[in-house]
Amino acid sequence: MNKSLVVIPSAFTEVTTDYIHQTALLLSKKHCVLVLDLTKCQKESFLKRLIQNKSLGVPIKKIGENYYQSFPLAFLPLVRFKLIQTINKHLDFIISYFYLWQKGEINFFSKKVLWIFHPWGYKQISHLLKFFPTSLLDIVDWFRISADERIFLSKVSYVFVNSHVLEKKIKKYRPDCKLVPQGFDLETFKKPVRKIKLFENNSPVVGYVGGISKRLDYDLLYKLVSKSPQWNFVLWGPIFDLKKKQRKILDEILRFENVAHGSSEKKEIPSIIGSFDIGMIPYNSSQRFNQNCFPMKIFEYFYLEKPVLSTLVKELKRYKQLIKISDSATKWKALGTELLEPHNSNARELAIRNSWSMKVSAIINYL
Repeated sequence: MNKSLVVIPSAFTEVTTDYIHQTALLLSKKHCVLVLDLTKCQKESFLKRLIQNKSLGVPIKKIGENYYQSFPLAFLPLVRFKLIQTINKHLDFIISYFYLWQKGEINFFSKKVLWIFHPWGYKQISHLLKFFPTSLLDIVDWFRISADERIFLSKVSYVFVNSHVLEKKIKKYRPDCKLVPQGFDLETFKKPVRKIKLFENNSPVVGYVGGISKRLDYDLLYKLVSKSPQWNFVLWGPIFDLKKKQRKILDEILRFENVAHGSSEKKEIPSIIGSFDIGMIPYNSSQRFNQNCFPMKIFEYFYLEKPVLSTLVKELKRYKQLIKISDSATKWKALGTELLEPHNSNARELAIRNSWSMKVSAIINYL
């Protein structure tokens, strides 16, 4: 595929994930990438900027070489009316397009590709489909398929999924959907890992990295921590979106002397995982989303050759030699003891095969 314009609508702010940024970064090596930030869509008006003597152009920020981010404005007032919203959306894209054309990033003959991650955002971005001869859905998370999503699945040129669970689900609506690698930040993890000592003792460390949110099974974690003083535990990541009861249990967990909590920049995560003896994925398996997800952190654990304890996540059953699965804290204790024994695995090789470059290349080859 020659140098093209790739537009990526972003319907939410990434907190513990960065798949939009990673994809855009790789694509920008050969193509012009524009990420449309729809989280602020039409929240600031062109007229207001004019009155305040601010820049009048569409706010476009250059992130890197060939990589831009756009923050749509409401060019016309009265955005409560759907017609005005639609006109504003069209104006925003057209002006963004000519901005990049004027900068010399694209020309009239540049191929245009719409790269969509969120199938549940059809109403927000359906207007863009008419501008793009090539469009694709890059589905990274399990979701419930409503009438809008069925329309979306039928409208795009290509559909890609990153797990066998998603493939089975999506093939009912798009038999031609393609399975591609998951996506893993190999560039960050292949740098030398600086050992971080989180505890004064040398007891085995069982750790988790990621969002500490309502997705975790706090009852399981409490039982495991309270009954396993011979192990240390790490919960590493931002705390957010917790119910009151979950927050109460988490506070009790964090009071144990053998528990460490913190958060850090992405570049520090390899060092944190490097301090683990076992990685864990303590998701609440009663949540349907958790059962059907494919945690991106699994390949972070794999690259650093950490065996893994997990609750029931269907996709992870494919890695029985590397992951022990149970929803019981008692079984986790027994399985954890087993995982602490020396072992050989192809975990790092699996992680490399699922790098972001492998995934993006696989998708580009279909276009």
